[in-house]
Amino acid sequence: MEHLLNQARRVRFSGQEEPRSARERSSLKTVSFKDAAQNKGPQNCTSKRFSGKVPKPELPPTSNPATPPTRRAKGDGTDADAWERAELSKIQRRHEKMKGTILSWENKRKEKAKKRIRKTEGDLDKIRSTALKQFHDDMVDIGQIAGGARAKAEERQRNEEFKAKEKANTIRKTGKLPRTCFCF
Repeated sequence: MEHLLNQARRVRFSGQEEPRSARERSSLKTVSFKDAAQNKGPQNCTSKRFSGKVPKPELPPTSNPATPPTRRAKGDGTDADAWERAELSKIQRRHEKMKGTILSWENKRKEKAKKRIRKTEGDLDKIRSTALKQFHDDMVDIGQIAGGARAKAEERQRNEEFKAKEKANTIRKTGKLPRTCFCF
């Protein structure tokens, strides 16, 4: 039974033809999980994410195994089932972490956009209030200028009317029109 497991765990290099002689067969490299685990330990691992577990070597994809799957004594299922469950849980954890990262990025960007619009609205409110104050100041200035101009115009009108009435009184007293042209 154990020789079937070892046979299933052999890794052949792709692209090589099947060896023809016994000598060529012996030169074909086979690696077991034990050998791979001994060669890839924490001292040889350069990954930043090494968690202390010994990584399993990757096997090339096979279409159908030559031997039937082995059952564990506990009845948990095959080694493939256990591996599949572990792999699926790793994938799920990784993607949950990725979704969390995406969600935090999204929330951060939304908050930044909200702050920007609040600042813009605040700036617009400040600009609007400044413009409104300037408008009211301009209206007051225009009113004062117009009031002063009206007062001068009314005073001029009163002066002209007064002069006209004086001339009329002079004409009434003398009976003659005053000279307007001083020709010599």
